[in-house]
Amino acid sequence: MPGLVDRIRLSQIFLDPLFRCEEDTRLTTDIRKNKLDNPLIVEGPINDHYILVDGYKRYMSLVHLGWESVQCTIEPVSDTAYRVAKRLRRDYNKQKLRIPERIRYVHWLLGLQWDINRISEKTGIAPAVVRKYEKIRDIPQEYKDVIKSLKLGHEALLALDRMQTRVPGRTFYQIVDELKRNRSNIFGYHVEAIEYLTKVPEFSRLPEIAVKRAIHKTIIHNTFKQNEAKKIVDIEAVVSGITQDDSSIEQCTDYIIKEASELANIVSPNLMKNVTSPQRKQIVAVFKKCLEKAR
Repeated sequence: MPGLVDRIRLSQIFLDPLFRCEEDTRLTTDIRKNKLDNPLIVEGPINDHYILVDGYKRYMSLVHLGWESVQCTIEPVSDTAYRVAKRLRRDYNKQKLRIPERIRYVHWLLGLQWDINRISEKTGIAPAVVRKYEKIRDIPQEYKDVIKSLKLGHEALLALDRMQTRVPGRTFYQIVDELKRNRSNIFGYHVEAIEYLTKVPEFSRLPEIAVKRAIHKTIIHNTFKQNEAKKIVDIEAVVSGITQDDSSIEQCTDYIIKEASELANIVSPNLMKNVTSPQRKQIVAVFKKCLEKAR
């Protein structure tokens, strides 16, 4: 009967290759100390055997510990697609699956011609999220490899894919190169922040050095919004001479005054009396350079 709880020998339980996983040693240790607090979920019987639906890591731990049998909740036999949907439905409630695994299962259902509404209905995943996962499936492998090499997640991948539709090829690959060059300091939110830059129309017109400066300014921020991106791009557009827009020039001027005032506050007698002679010469050289450019 559906939902029957019974004790089943591990040798009677078959694994679905789609769900197969490695042993979780921490889980094994926990079960050894505290026993198993919830049953596995299986479908069956099929010729006195059962198919494991939920509890693969627990099953692997039990095999390692030498258990002969385990308490199981027995459900009616379905097929692999519905077993996938069951796992996703349970994950929707418990959030146990890793996101890449969840995405992989959704892609598998899409490959069986399940439409978005059907997947959402059977798994509990919102249609908008299913569409997002569908989009990930269709992103070129080249971009997936870039994000994988940076050890970033699916939101960064989606942001990178959106950028390539928004900027010229040379600019896009410069962005990729800068991400790779700064890989030790790059997190997912940096890629999403750089996407803000690409939404500013003037960004696509910036020369290579200005693109590099804009990306660097973006990376050093912990939080980043669209208005900050526009400010950075507007300043670089003025500096590069590609715009004569009055509001951009005024914003750039305000930025210079603000930064110069901050610098003036830092360059104090207490600081200068403690710097070395070479450092003093460097500071003076910077001020001279600023004055020469201002003439």
